[in-house]
Amino acid sequence: MQNNKLIGSLIAFIPFYGNFGNSINERQLIYALSRYVRRVIVLTPIDIKYLPYIKKFRSDVRYPENVMVIPLPILTSLMFWPSRFFTSPIITIFIILITLCLKGLEKFNKTTLIYMREAVSIWALFPLTALLERIISIVKIEGLLEDTIRVPPQPLRRLYAHMINEADRYAMSKAHIIAVPSKLFYINLVRRREIIPSGKIIILPSGIDLRKINSVKSHTRPKYNTKTLLVGFLGSLSKYQGVDILIEAVNILNKRDNFGNIEVLIIGDGPERRRIEILCKKYDIKYHITGSLPHERALAYLTSLDMLVIPRRASSMTESIIPIKILEAWAMGVPTITTH
Repeated sequence: MQNNKLIGSLIAFIPFYGNFGNSINERQLIYALSRYVRRVIVLTPIDIKYLPYIKKFRSDVRYPENVMVIPLPILTSLMFWPSRFFTSPIITIFIILITLCLKGLEKFNKTTLIYMREAVSIWALFPLTALLERIISIVKIEGLLEDTIRVPPQPLRRLYAHMINEADRYAMSKAHIIAVPSKLFYINLVRRREIIPSGKIIILPSGIDLRKINSVKSHTRPKYNTKTLLVGFLGSLSKYQGVDILIEAVNILNKRDNFGNIEVLIIGDGPERRRIEILCKKYDIKYHITGSLPHERALAYLTSLDMLVIPRRASSMTESIIPIKILEAWAMGVPTITTH
């Protein structure tokens, strides 16, 4: 594509570093979009405690030359989510300054895209769209956050729920484009927020990198131990993922049907790790937890599974989204069992 057909710049506020599904999905989206814009500026939240590891994060991720990533320290571990409500003014200032600089470099004659994964920092769009022309705002709403986030006790819980609701409503009324993962989620979003978006609606489901998938498959050795049934899970060890349900199910199979040859491989890490380890030891289940791994290594482990199990607990998000790990398992020919 010729340069004169490219959009000027893309500014994105998204999770970028790390090995969780949301970061992987957003990186792949940015890589795809970077082919059609002159430059991409990514603002990514990162917990202050991980700042010493920023060089490692960068070395684990390769991105195109026209992509610049700026980490924004956020105290996510010291306060209840969403901490970005309290850092929203800083994020807003960053987005405004970067947009003004880029518009100046382009002599204000190129279109600038502003893409945000969540609505909590949508306030930056109002002064920008009011002051500048040729700005297209895209807000991706992927979940009803009050159903999934860690929230404080009352009365702050009610306050957070109200803030989340108003942020989504504001985004739906102001953004040029609202991106949602599925039609079902869009219906739930409109019903819960009681507002119809004023801009365009696009369906933006998870996607996979087939080149990476094929590369991993070509370098993965076939499994030789056919006497063991290797059942696994891939992802963050969070409560909503329901990994404890998988462990309970394996225990039932071992006791009722006398399987005995089932091993559990958990590819990932997270706050529920200790609880899962206690359950496995309690039921005398053979298990291994890899911890957080680079995406390619996690995919290599995935190919070794006889069966991938995704026992997510029901919520507005899990009932309307197909996670990227399922698409990757399908692409690799790994049988998958998941909750409806």
